[in-house]
Amino acid sequence: MRPFLERIKSRKFIMSIIAAAIGFIKVYNPDFPDQALYTIVGSLMGYVVVQGIVDTGEQLALKRTPGELPVQPTGSPVVPDPRLSNIINQLNEVLLELQQMGTTRMQK
Repeated sequence: MRPFLERIKSRKFIMSIIAAAIGFIKVYNPDFPDQALYTIVGSLMGYVVVQGIVDTGEQLALKRTPGELPVQPTGSPVVPDPRLSNIINQLNEVLLELQQMGTTRMQK
């Protein structure tokens, strides 16, 4: 299990807090445009979901649990499964596309 301070510093946790804070803007400022709110919160939550999938894929690729060094019973390093590495690369590309779409929408 990861230490509490490490969890608080996580990018996924910070993005979730920012998305919640932006949601509260609508409560205190009812004139805030709905489309802008959905775009911001949707982009942030998309980032959190994709990053979580990437993290899970990395752990599966290395066949280890968090905080554990990847070592096979023989003592040799674990070789990641190339299929999972390919999935991780594809998810990273999707993440970059989502981030670019979010910044493009923010600029409009």
